[in-house]
Amino acid sequence: MLTIAILAAGPLMLFTAHAAWSQPANDPEAKEILDAVSAKYRAHDYIKAVFSYTFNSPSENVTQTEEGSLYVQPGGNKYRVKVAGQEMISNGTTSWVYLPEVNEVQVSDAAAGSGELNPAQLFTLHEKGFKYVLKGESNIDGKQVHLIDLVPLESSPYSKIELAVEKSASLIRQLKVFDKNGNHYIYKIKTINFNPDPDSDFFTFSKADHPGVEVVDLR
Repeated sequence: MLTIAILAAGPLMLFTAHAAWSQPANDPEAKEILDAVSAKYRAHDYIKAVFSYTFNSPSENVTQTEEGSLYVQPGGNKYRVKVAGQEMISNGTTSWVYLPEVNEVQVSDAAAGSGELNPAQLFTLHEKGFKYVLKGESNIDGKQVHLIDLVPLESSPYSKIELAVEKSASLIRQLKVFDKNGNHYIYKIKTINFNPDPDSDFFTFSKADHPGVEVVDLR
């Protein structure tokens, strides 16, 4: 899991935030919905999703939107994420963060940051480290969704995550992260594809595909 401190207040914030591991007492209605979400995603070996990421700072009157994509192994440690001009890759043993603007890759031990969230947990992050409560219902892009607040049990850079779960399909459609400075980070799932067939080396960074890349080994 990630230990590289990149964009701590940016699009990868969710993926580098510390999580607790104790078991909370939770809203039973929210638990039923989230159990269905877990079953939905864990039924598949791999997931591909295209998402939009929006950063909103009301105090600075700033709104920025980026597009991203991710491949993940639900509940596992393999992932490949592209967002905001960066790429994060892990095969479960080694993690890479590639910065194409400077042709640099940062390498770390995937186990070095155990206890932290990683992108492979995006669709199952609710399972550990949060108290959760069903807040109501809403409509996102024409889909009826449950709104569930996830509150971290231990100190973290954010105060809560609002999860939007499609009622008819038990799919996560949006995550809205509220940090303690009043900023919002919104991850909206635009498309999702279950069981894509990635190549065997898809979750490994290839130096051969990036001539001249500078390797920064953080292990």
